[in-house]
Amino acid sequence: MYEIHIKDLRLRAIIGVLDFERVERQNILVELVCQYENKEQYIDYMQIVAFVKESFLVKEYLLIEDAIDDIKKSLKEKYQNITKTTLFVSKLDILENGVVCVSG
Repeated sequence: MYEIHIKDLRLRAIIGVLDFERVERQNILVELVCQYENKEQYIDYMQIVAFVKESFLVKEYLLIEDAIDDIKKSLKEKYQNITKTTLFVSKLDILENGVVCVSG
């Protein structure tokens, strides 16, 4: 088994249920682990990064969990050789003295 780790991917996204989160993009940090079995069917990590960036650019999510579910489902459809994906999405500025992160 092999894993691709994408770390510290900083993006701006419309994500959240609070009024100001629905209007203005906020800073998020995305980390992703994709497992796959067959190295002959390698997964281009640059395509995965571009896909994740595009997802947060064109879509607006209410919950972090919605973003995680959508991106994981879409990655599995696009790359059938992915056996497992774990996605971490952090809101960097939502708390005055901390970071909120959801994974799945």
